[in-house]
Amino acid sequence: MKGAEEAREIVQALRPSSQGFIVRTASEGAEPDEIRNDMEFLVRLWTHIQKKKESSSCPSSSTAI
Repeated sequence: MKGAEEAREIVQALRPSSQGFIVRTASEGAEPDEIRNDMEFLVRLWTHIQKKKESSSCPSSSTAI
């Protein structure tokens, strides 16, 4: 891969429409498969976080010290 602009184009083509990604200069020189794998990992992680948030309850204010 040539540079950050190419990385941005790959991310733009692959990203879910409901999500955004920040493309950093560290992605320069990365292969498209590396970027795709990173994105897939991040989407799975975010989905897991969202599900965990939905299934948890807020702490009770009566337990304050």
